Amino acid sequence: MVKFIILLLSTSFLAPSLAAETPRIAIFDASRAFNAFPLTKEKKQEINDRKKKVESTPSMQRLRFLQDELNSLTKDIELLEPGSPEAIAKTNKFKTLGEEWKEIQKRLSSFLQQESKNIDRLMVNNTLSLLTIISETAHAVGKEKGVDLVFETSGVTNSQVPQILYIEEKIDITDEVIAKLQAYTPPIPPEEVTISSEKPSHNKKPLPHSQPLITE
Repeated sequence: MVKFIILLLSTSFLAPSLAAETPRIAIFDASRAFNAFPLTKEKKQEINDRKKKVESTPSMQRLRFLQDELNSLTKDIELLEPGSPEAIAKTNKFKTLGEEWKEIQKRLSSFLQQESKNIDRLMVNNTLSLLTIISETAHAVGKEKGVDLVFETSGVTNSQVPQILYIEEKIDITDEVIAKLQAYTPPIPPEEVTISSEKPSHNKKPLPHSQPLITE
C-alpha cells in the first residue's frame, strides 16, 4: 500500500499538459523482459561457473571423496562383528579419514563463507545492472511511443496485491522492449579496447561513435 500511495503522490505533480488532457498510458512486464534478456542468461551462467569453480577446487574434491569413504566405511562396520580384526581395521581407517575430513572442513570454512558472500554480491550487482538496462530501455520505448506514463505490471505491493489492478486503455510495450534487449550489445570495457599505434591522418574521416541503446 505504501508504494501505491507514493505512486498517487507522484502522479499528482504531472505537467500541466497532462492535467489538461487524458495521459497516454503504457504497461510493461519487467519480469518477462528480464527472463527474455540474453544478457540475463549470460550473467546466470557467470554465477554458475563461479560456483562450479569453487566446487572443483582440489580441497573440495578431496572433501567429497572422504565423505563418500566415510559413508562406505560406516555401512561396512555395521555389518561386521564388533571386535573382529576387519572391524577394528575399518574403524581405525574411519578415524584417520575422519580426522582428515575435519581438518579440511575447518580449513575450507572461512574460504567457503567468503566465496558465498562474493557470489551473493555478484548476483546482486548483476541483477541491479540488468534491471537498470531494462528500465532505461522501457523508458526509451515509452518516449518513442509518445506515452506519458509507463506502469510495471509484474510487481506486487507489500500486501501482495498487484500494483496495477485495471487500466481500461493501455499500450503494452513489453514486446518492443524485449526486441531492443535482444539486440543489445554491452559496451566494451576500457581495458579491452585495442589502441592502434597508427598515427592519425587528417585525410581520414573520423569513425562514427557507436550509438547507445538508450538516448534521452
